[in-house]
Amino acid sequence: MLFLWYFLWDRPISEISGCIFEGIPISYSCIRSLRLVAVGYRWSSKGLHPAKVRVLVYLKTHTSRHSLRALRAFTMMDLMVSMAIISILIAILLPTVGKVRESAQKVICGSNMRQIGMGVSIYTQDNKERLPDSVFLPISRSNAASFVELHRMDTIRLAAEEFPGMYGDLWDGLGLLYADEYITASNIFYCPSHRGNFLFEDAAEDWNRLDGTSEITVNYLFRGMGPDGRRVLYNIDPTAALVTDTLRSYEDLNHQGGFNILQAGLAITWFDDVGDQIAQDILLRSGDDGTQSSAVITTWDLLDGSPDDDSIEP
Repeated sequence: MLFLWYFLWDRPISEISGCIFEGIPISYSCIRSLRLVAVGYRWSSKGLHPAKVRVLVYLKTHTSRHSLRALRAFTMMDLMVSMAIISILIAILLPTVGKVRESAQKVICGSNMRQIGMGVSIYTQDNKERLPDSVFLPISRSNAASFVELHRMDTIRLAAEEFPGMYGDLWDGLGLLYADEYITASNIFYCPSHRGNFLFEDAAEDWNRLDGTSEITVNYLFRGMGPDGRRVLYNIDPTAALVTDTLRSYEDLNHQGGFNILQAGLAITWFDDVGDQIAQDILLRSGDDGTQSSAVITTWDLLDGSPDDDSIEP
């Protein structure tokens, strides 16, 4: 280390005090890179100039372990540049992280639907192949007290105040799968991507209480029948949509850009809502003026791939 600063012999000690030369901190790697140059000058036939000796001795006496640690420290400029680079990288990666998270949640949502599909399949086997019934479907032989509100088919437990005559049997639609223990975990009915008005956390107390005071609405909409109104599972086209993400309102959509679908054949598919036709043109324009059910009918037809067929038969 004694000869590393030989090239600075004509600089006053004050200019290199603290190992700073022209505003640039001298790092330990920089010192090592100058070693051969310094050694070459050391064996010059002219010997060492007194000024050189003064500078070299000064540096040697100040090259302690503490000073070497100081030489390796960051400057404020280094810190600011590093922070700027990290900020840029975060800005680039955040959208990607969001997309990865949404993709993972979409897979979990599809898995929930698959379990619902298995529950529906077993339920139909135990109930003469008929799908779970609902008060919100058109009147059929199995349920004479119906209110045709297809947008409410994501309701799985009714409020006793609204349906006083059904207090002993408030489970409805997909809720019958839970009541008969074909599905035993209540969180299966909730999509992890849902950010609307029907979060699982908000309904946890209602699930624990189950006293009929509150309606329980989930994140999946049950069709309850085929495109032609048939309610026997094996009579329904296997490619027809049977369960999808909730269509309760625009604010309650589970995903952006499309919908998970459980088909009657129990396959899980993804429907790309190109141009937000369903989200914007249908749901956003429907309200509480009696158009919600018709919007749901139109959406089911789009999910089936047959937008011209809007018939419903009991």
